[in-house]
Order: sequence, then structure tokens, then C-alpha cells
Amino acid sequence: MIDIHSHLLWNEDDGPATMQQTINMLQKAVDEGISDIITTSHFQHPLYSVNFNQVQNKVNLLQMELLKYNIPLKIYTGHEARLSPNLAQLVKTFEVHTLANSKYLLLELPSYSVPLYTFHIVQELLKDGITPIVFCKIKMQRIAMKNTECCHPIFLLFSRQRIG
Repeated sequence: MIDIHSHLLWNEDDGPATMQQTINMLQKAVDEGISDIITTSHFQHPLYSVNFNQVQNKVNLLQMELLKYNIPLKIYTGHEARLSPNLAQLVKTFEVHTLANSKYLLLELPSYSVPLYTFHIVQELLKDGITPIVFCKIKMQRIAMKNTECCHPIFLLFSRQRIG
């Protein structure tokens, strides 16, 4: 099993306080049948933002610790990237991690509204070959109920994309 959304980097955003707590969490994940995990620290969130190099460095350290403890798990980089007007550019310039260095981006929408630039940013990401994955169903439903005419083009755009 593969976990594509986790906050496991110690002392960062929603993650545990220490590396040892992270190691304990990862051992439990293996015990539950997980073989691969993508760490998805927040990027451009109003409360936290973990930069590209911080994620990369901690994932490298963590992978070495897993080898040391003989924990059979592979860790990959990723970000939970908050929608912003410059997000597509930040992805292009490798300031935001896609999921496991793939063509998929975990996209976090603002909590209560859909900014006017949303459609443009999603279109730009898709044009660049990056498929955004909007992961919070409850947030999407709340936004869609408030502003269906704004969301309709975005849902159409997503529905035309093929995964795989």
C-alpha cells in the first residue's frame, strides 16, 4: 500500500516533534502494510510553509535512519501546495515538490472561497503537464455549494483529464 498524503517530517508543520516520533510512526505504517510514503509538507499555507530544500534534506536523513533501523519503507518528497497566483511558476522552477517527483501535484484550495485566478492556475498546470490532485472532498463540496458558477469550469477541466 502507498500513502500519498502524510505529514511526517519532524518539527515541520503538522508533523511530529522529533525524528524518533517520525521513526515510530513509520514503523507503525509498515506494520499496517504500507510500503511507500510520500511526505506532503505544507507549502504556502497561511500558518506554515516548508521549503523545497528542507523537505529534500529531511527525506534524505529519514531514508538513512530507516536503513539504520532496518525499516523496509521508501520515503518520497512531496508538498501539499496551497493555491496561489504564482503556483504554476513555482512548480516550473522546482520550488514546489510534486508527488514523488511525478507529474501530479497535491493542491490545497483555500478554505472558504475559490479565488478568481483558480481556473487560470489549474489550466497553466495542466498545460505544463502537471495534474493537480484536489484532495479535500469536504472543502470542495463547501466551495461548490457557495459558488457553483465559479467551480463549474474547474470541475469540467478536471473531468477531462485522464490519469495514467
